[in-house]
Amino acid sequence: MGLLQTRTARVARDGNFEVGFSRIFPYERYLVTIQALPWLEGTFRYTSVTNRAFSGGPGGDTGTSFKDRGADLKFVLAREGRLTPAVALGLQDGLGTGVFSGEYLVASKRIFDFDLSLGLGWGYLAGDGNIKNPLGNISDAFKSRTGGGQQGGTLLATNYFSGPNIGIFGGIEYATPLKGLSLKVEYDPNSYEIEPLANPLRSSSHINYGLVYEPFPWINASLARERGEELMFRVTLRANLNDSGIPKFDPPPPALVPRPADPVTVRQARFEQGSIGSDSSLTASLQEEGLRPRWVRVENGNIAVGLDSSDEAQMRRAGKLAASYLPSVDGLVTVTDTSGRLIQVSNEEAQRDLPVDFLFDELSQRGIDLGEVSVVGGRMIIEANASITDAATISGIAALAFPDTSVEVVNSAGTLLAFRDASSGADPKVLAESRRGIATLGAPAGAASGAAGSLVRWPYDVQKATAEAVFKEASTQGLVIDGVVLSGARVTVYLARGPFRQGARNVGRAMIVAANNAPASIEEIEVVSASAGMETGRITIRRKDLEAAMAQNGTGSVEEMWNHALVTGPGRRDPDAIEPDGALPRFSYAISPALRQNIGSGDRFYLYQIFLRLSGALQLSRGLSVDGAVGADIYNNFDRLTAPPDSALPNVRSNIKRYLQEGENNLIRLQTTYLWSPFPDNYLRASAGYFEENYGGYSAEYLYRPFGARFAAGFDINYVRQRDFDQRLTFQDYSVTTGHLNIYYDIPFYDLLGQLHIGQYLAGDKGATFQVSRRFDNGMRAGAFFTLTDVPFAVFGEGSFDKGFFLTIPLELFSTSSSTNVGLFAFRPLTRDGGQRLAVRPRLYDITAGGNLGELARDWSRIFE
Repeated sequence: MGLLQTRTARVARDGNFEVGFSRIFPYERYLVTIQALPWLEGTFRYTSVTNRAFSGGPGGDTGTSFKDRGADLKFVLAREGRLTPAVALGLQDGLGTGVFSGEYLVASKRIFDFDLSLGLGWGYLAGDGNIKNPLGNISDAFKSRTGGGQQGGTLLATNYFSGPNIGIFGGIEYATPLKGLSLKVEYDPNSYEIEPLANPLRSSSHINYGLVYEPFPWINASLARERGEELMFRVTLRANLNDSGIPKFDPPPPALVPRPADPVTVRQARFEQGSIGSDSSLTASLQEEGLRPRWVRVENGNIAVGLDSSDEAQMRRAGKLAASYLPSVDGLVTVTDTSGRLIQVSNEEAQRDLPVDFLFDELSQRGIDLGEVSVVGGRMIIEANASITDAATISGIAALAFPDTSVEVVNSAGTLLAFRDASSGADPKVLAESRRGIATLGAPAGAASGAAGSLVRWPYDVQKATAEAVFKEASTQGLVIDGVVLSGARVTVYLARGPFRQGARNVGRAMIVAANNAPASIEEIEVVSASAGMETGRITIRRKDLEAAMAQNGTGSVEEMWNHALVTGPGRRDPDAIEPDGALPRFSYAISPALRQNIGSGDRFYLYQIFLRLSGALQLSRGLSVDGAVGADIYNNFDRLTAPPDSALPNVRSNIKRYLQEGENNLIRLQTTYLWSPFPDNYLRASAGYFEENYGGYSAEYLYRPFGARFAAGFDINYVRQRDFDQRLTFQDYSVTTGHLNIYYDIPFYDLLGQLHIGQYLAGDKGATFQVSRRFDNGMRAGAFFTLTDVPFAVFGEGSFDKGFFLTIPLELFSTSSSTNVGLFAFRPLTRDGGQRLAVRPRLYDITAGGNLGELARDWSRIFE
């Protein structure tokens, strides 16, 4: 962001990403700019000096001309206020050969349609300025400036803001009345008589002027007259990493089907609405209690009783008994005595103190006899010499009749047969810790007990029918469910894969599918997420919260679902889960065009191959898989790559020329991988095969990642051999053991992720790789890295140490439908041999990310999309 040759304090919108090209004799520049943070702009520039050969001397063309790579950073120091300007500090070419290195401090202020900028420049940006560097008064170190070497790559911190003089630059940008068109005029202090590479340029004016046209937000073109001699042309293409990309036309999630009537509930109408008569079941029940009803009416879900008594205790007793016959939980009982006095009893009030006799009555109608029943505080103990299935029914009905009371069903020996905690209506967070013994809320007659301490099991035929219905509906949603189990009041679905990159969207559809097919008395829905066959996390919600949120009538919300949800780390798979027929082994494949790139070589800036990629994966069991890919060449221009390896180290990467040229049709990858979690929060991977286009062998990795924590750590160790250049099945003689200690930290702002990898690299050198990346709103992740090892800069060669940046790009950004596919764009200024890591996947940190607490929380608002 700037004027023509000079800078301004302006920065783009957070997440802005640009690629561009500019030309003004003798410089041809390719550039990539990213607004990495709201206050940090980064630019990588690749410059071809067309009238200088690679040696720096005269001559050359664009194929053999001198190439320079540089990186710029701009830091926003102050935002523009009503009266104050924006202020920024910048470093140009501060990490590279330093031939164009300079620093600047600039301020910008907008006044109506004019944007004015004024700044101070050091180094190359000082031009022929004759103002004495004021920092020289602080230290003699600022009085002189050393030139950058052609090896480059080192941090030129000793040069920052140094030099005998500084220059003043500035200019104006005017937004014309024509949409997208602006005029720029600037003062550039550089006389261009002293240019890098002893390359003086003609210059007759310090004033540059030109036009900038932006017909659409994604393209910007500039044409200017500079130095009084030359035309400058620049064009950039722009996108924003926070934008959602092409609109999606995904099918909506399934509608939530109302759950059927619950056959166990005691809240059911005993007679048709509007019926009147002394022969009704309620009348009989009142009479059995010694009460004398004169009439009974049921209207609009409420019950009215006329009682032949004026005793308030009898009226209250009649009201509570009548409340058990209410057709709905929202109903109200009105009891009228002989004088016309009214007493009203709500269902909620009645349920707090229903007569125990009612419990005996309900169970006797089912042929179940009880022994003693005692209620002490919030604890009800029911003695019954009953089977486990009958104990489940006893507990379920008692719990419904006494919702605020814990229920324990024991036999005459005092052995616990069934248990239901009083907090069944509370959050799953509470239930997870409170349930012990056998939980039975809603368990139907015929349910069988699991092992001690487990949830009551439903009959196999019920579980099988439910599971098959879930599998069928899930397949219509693009979900792969590989297990379903009914336990007490909970249905658990094992989600193996979904069509969406956002895990919350897959979880949301799995919840709806489970609710649509679970028995009515199921009150909790648990979704277990997995990645590459390994469990990554669990979430449990209340079914009524899901129903309220999807009703969209104000009674619930996705936020309330989240507040009541229980999110936990991976657990043990239930061995009794019903699995789909023929679920494993499972084979999948894909055929698609693909692109292989070599960017920024000394021969050409951009070399590429378009090829056809055939990939396949065979999952043999959970955690065990074989996957691979082959490539068939369509077109490439790798023949233009001529630079041979010139490294003093083993040629572990610098022989890329032969791999690209001889491996046009290749075996890209073929490996067997086994993943498992021996203990909670601990993960292991073992792999063997051809890991990448250059190396194959054996690999093992361990990761400790506490669920929900920001910190994770582990290590990997690999024994690999270098593959032949044709990338078929054979190997070369070079082999190495490489491995690293891997540390990850999820930084709590801007969605940043920091990584540190310490160990031995492919060339046998030892050191550390530092990496930081940011995830943007549209799922793209942009990052930068650098590696320092025990290889001296002089031995490493040009560039001094390994560094680069990368983008991981969700391919759905370019499609009208959602996808989980991701592409990688990685760029190194140079391909050297020092600091090179093995490219083996999957990495355990990436696998465990999808079901992690932070990922789920971030996308939770989208569960119904």
